[in-house]
Formats: sequence, structure tokens, C-alpha cells
Amino acid sequence: RIDGLEHLQRNLADLTGRVTEAAVEALKGLGEGIVGDAKRLAPYNLGTLHDSITYQGVARADAFASGVVGSPKSYAATMEAGRKPCETPPPIGPLIAWVNQKSRGSRGVFQLDEPEDAIRIAYGVQRNIHKFGIKGREFLKRALAKHAPTLASRFAALMRQKLAERMNSVP
Repeated sequence: RIDGLEHLQRNLADLTGRVTEAAVEALKGLGEGIVGDAKRLAPYNLGTLHDSITYQGVARADAFASGVVGSPKSYAATMEAGRKPCETPPPIGPLIAWVNQKSRGSRGVFQLDEPEDAIRIAYGVQRNIHKFGIKGREFLKRALAKHAPTLASRFAALMRQKLAERMNSVP
């Protein structure tokens, strides 16, 4: 039996938890900066893609922390990476909804005189995407590239700050 071993084990577990919490907070600070740039670089038609870009942090029990910047929108990957010509045409339903949204208000891009006009325009857009593809906007890639040169040093500085805060609050 080693005296103080249980106390040491509790302290190590507490330290591991504090390091993980600090890493999660540091990553969140970095992720939010990347989100801001990704939103600035994202295509902005109706703002739905822009508004959906978020940061999500993940902390696991093994003290591993990571984060993801992205969008849950079904078309986000296509807008990021693009789409080659001659692939399966995009589904018509979302395109009809997009045309309808783009035609609303005095600033509407499309003038719809008849309900069928939205369908006609959507099929035209679908044909063009099928024939010519869509150029990728790479808004996430460019946002990350902007931050990449300083990520390691900024993470280290944030970790020092967050750990100092946590170690100063030791009970």
C-alpha cells in the first residue's frame, strides 16, 4: 500500500478534467473566429447558408477535444466544393422553393406572373447546373486557411490562459 496514492489519483483525474475543459474553451475561441470568416465568405442569397454556419466542440472521456466548423444545410457541401457537369441533376423541389424565395418582395430576382413560372425557371436552373456544374465557393477552406498559420500559437496561448484560470480556482 502506498500512502497518498488515492489522493494523487483524484488530483490527476481533476487535472485531466481541467485540461480538457481548457482545451474545449480554447478550441471554441478559435472555432468562433473561423465561423465569422466563413460567414463573411459564404455566398449570401437568402442568408440561410450564412446563418447556419456554426462551431461545435467535442470533448471525450479520454481528454481528447476537437471542434468542427460547418453547416447542416443539405446544399452546404455543394456550395463549398462545387458540382461537376454531367452529374445527376439536382432535385427540382429545392430549386422551386429557391426560385419562389428569390422572387419575393420588390427586390425579387425573378418576376413570377404565373405559379408555373417558378417551375419553369427551376427546370432551367436545373438544366444549367446539370450542363455546366457549379463552381465551388470554398468559403470554409478559405476561412480555415486564413487562420491556419496562427492556429497552433493561438491555441497554446488560449490553453495557458484557460489553464491558469482553472488552476487558480483549485478548491
